[in-house]
Amino acid sequence: ESARLGMDSHASDYNPLSYLILKGSLEYPKKYPTLSEDVKKYGEKLIENTKSDLSEYFDSKILAFVWLWCADCPHCGQKIPLTNNMWISRKQKLGFKIIPDKNLDCKFELIKNILEQDASRYTQKGGKAICIKCNNSLDYQNITESIKNNRERKLVFLKTETEFRLANKKDLEQFENAQKYLEKNWQEFLDLKYIPQDEIKPDPRSGIKNYGISIWHQYFSQRQLLVFATLIKNIKKICQEISDEEYQKVIATYLSFVVGKHLDANSLGVHWHTGTENPEFTLSFRRTNFVFNHAEPNPFAKVRGNLYSILNDIVNSIRFCQESGAKSKVYLQSAFDLSRFSNFDIILADPPNPNDIQFAEQSEFFYVWMSKI
Repeated sequence: ESARLGMDSHASDYNPLSYLILKGSLEYPKKYPTLSEDVKKYGEKLIENTKSDLSEYFDSKILAFVWLWCADCPHCGQKIPLTNNMWISRKQKLGFKIIPDKNLDCKFELIKNILEQDASRYTQKGGKAICIKCNNSLDYQNITESIKNNRERKLVFLKTETEFRLANKKDLEQFENAQKYLEKNWQEFLDLKYIPQDEIKPDPRSGIKNYGISIWHQYFSQRQLLVFATLIKNIKKICQEISDEEYQKVIATYLSFVVGKHLDANSLGVHWHTGTENPEFTLSFRRTNFVFNHAEPNPFAKVRGNLYSILNDIVNSIRFCQESGAKSKVYLQSAFDLSRFSNFDIILADPPNPNDIQFAEQSEFFYVWMSKI
């Protein structure tokens, strides 16, 4: 607000993520006049390079994929896709039906003009599930143990540019090919720190650890991990082409914001909104939830949370922040340290170790990935 009023200002924060956001909002836009144009140029290059690298794993006409986690019935062995409703689109009155087969597996069927009572059917609710074959119930422990041990999902339906349709063999092959490529290069990606190995800090509000998710990379599918690993690789490559080492860090900061915002749109915690026909964001629950019927957006298509829209929002934000002529200085330090300094021109020489800081879970969610850049 002081910058909006034209006054020079000083700001400090002990949380490294908040510090980066403050630098990107207050300090860098005033310091570099061509910043918005440069972020747009390098950001577009980042997206196009990543899109080219991953073209064989995404169909450009598909906007989003919707998956269901599966549990095995302890009574009859039937595989049960878990969902709290059968809606696909409320506006179009479109839903789906789960049909068990002789092999204890299942298939799906699209239902047009679905009745409310059929769309409200569920296979899991309130921490319990119902078998689609024998109708016996599964308790919370049955569900969590099955998912933890098998980690099996079903790709049910997709949103394309023109319609909704059931997933087919080609859709599954694209995902499986991405999975194979990631597995082949897994150790190399780990060595390059493209994949986060950080342990998820305990949070009593979130039950994701009960499903076997205790390390951050486990909160993403193999294709999602491949997207983020490729983004990080390309950010490093693009920034190395910038001759000014200080400006490399500035551009890398904003490109890491692109990654951070897309993390919120593309994880196993994204749920499908049957009203807006779009994926919701991971942190729309204000925490990292476990979502049984979760959505995966195409990062390069016109769908909520795509990379192009995120880049455009960030570029517009930089332009907004450049409107004020005020100058600001941002410090990575605790408010308790300010009394020790006689002036505000002193900044901590060594940033605090993130492991020593009690992060809020949302900050940790983004910072773990951004620290790889």
